[in-house]
Amino acid sequence: MSDKALIPADVTVGRDSGSLRVLTVFVDGSRAWLQVSGELDVANSGELAALLTRYLHAGCSTLVLDVSELTFLDCAGLRALVRTHNGCLARGGGLVLRQVGPQVARLLGLTQLDSALVIDNRSRDSHDRACTAPIVRLHAGGRARPGPLTG
Repeated sequence: MSDKALIPADVTVGRDSGSLRVLTVFVDGSRAWLQVSGELDVANSGELAALLTRYLHAGCSTLVLDVSELTFLDCAGLRALVRTHNGCLARGGGLVLRQVGPQVARLLGLTQLDSALVIDNRSRDSHDRACTAPIVRLHAGGRARPGPLTG
């Protein structure tokens, strides 16, 4: 059962200058589009994971995170993204990272998560198509990736 009242519009996670802001751009049925900005690290990754779980409990099985303004990501932040990815998959959806910057892309590449997570760096103008297109996860080499990530 979904409860869209669980979904906040604008949340700041963390208490200092390295805080993380999560803005709900829109929610359409089972998909939510979010803008994530700031630093995602050990200080706030648990709070972000709890926040994203609220979207899942509200019936959103696909979460699109625009991370173009994410300035820092560490292994705790990666763990929160992997857990969210697995939660989305368990509900028949997926996690999409949009507009991944070079620093975040480098970390995703070093951990090989760039071949496991859906990364969409198309222009912002293609936002409507990205939110209505089916989620297809490809493994390196073009094979569909069958299941959740462990982490």
